[in-house]
This record gives sequence, structure tokens and C-alpha cells, in this order.
Amino acid sequence: MQWVKQSMSAKRSTYLSRVESSYFSRKWYRREVRLFCSLLFTAKWMRQAQIQRCLMTDISEGGASLRIGKSRVPDHVYLVLGSFDYVIGGVVVERQGGTLHVCFVKELTPYFVNRLSRIQSPFATLGSLTRRSTFPETPQSQSPLSVVPEKE
Repeated sequence: MQWVKQSMSAKRSTYLSRVESSYFSRKWYRREVRLFCSLLFTAKWMRQAQIQRCLMTDISEGGASLRIGKSRVPDHVYLVLGSFDYVIGGVVVERQGGTLHVCFVKELTPYFVNRLSRIQSPFATLGSLTRRSTFPETPQSQSPLSVVPEKE
């Protein structure tokens, strides 16, 4: 009887509870941002391209969360920063009300994501991403959001 009480009080586990799942864990740190950007996607029957403005609420190397309101957006989109300075391919993985969770087709570099997260004005990414207006602290020889920083 004592053996039964010990086994009943112990937490039951199976071989599945000991397997680590990558589904619920994050691979990258999400940075909170508030930047306006555009979504580029094809219209019905792929006859024309459409552009939808949205607000990026957070970003990581692997994806971003975007507020689009009540607009209908397909599952495959391009995230456009600036006036087509940076175009990032993405796939919609989840929809929650007016929010899209987009997974990028190609991972972004941490340098690029950190530079985006430091932008103060949400309207800075609507126009052209020039060195003087958006990133005054970058050297003249370096692109404002260059993926790989130059070595000196």
C-alpha cells in the first residue's frame, strides 16, 4: 500500500514530456519598435501589385508583428522599408484581429534589427532611408542600415 501512495503522489511523466520542443521557445529576442512600413503583395489573379501601409510593433531576426487594421492581406507578402530601400520577403504565420505575425523568408542580421529598433520617429521609415535624416551617427562611407558593418 505504501508503494501505491508514493507512485500516486509523484508527478506522472511520459517520454513525450521529456522531449524538448522548439515550437514554444523563441530563437531570437524580440525588440519593441513603432515604425510605419508598407506591405507589398499581389492582387487577385496576380494581375497587379498592391501596397498596404502598416505599423510594425516588434521585430526580431526571424520575424515581425504588424498592425494592419481590417485590411485583407494574403499569406505571402513583402515588407518594404523606406521608399523600396529594403524589401524583405515574409510569410504570415498567425492572424490575431488586426495584427499579423510574419516570419521572414531569410533571417535578418542582428546589426540590421538593432539599427531598426533604435529609430525614434515612427515616420522615419516612410521616406527614403538616407544617412543624414535617419542615421546621423553613421560614417559617410557606410550605408544607414548596412547588413555588415565595415571594418576599419
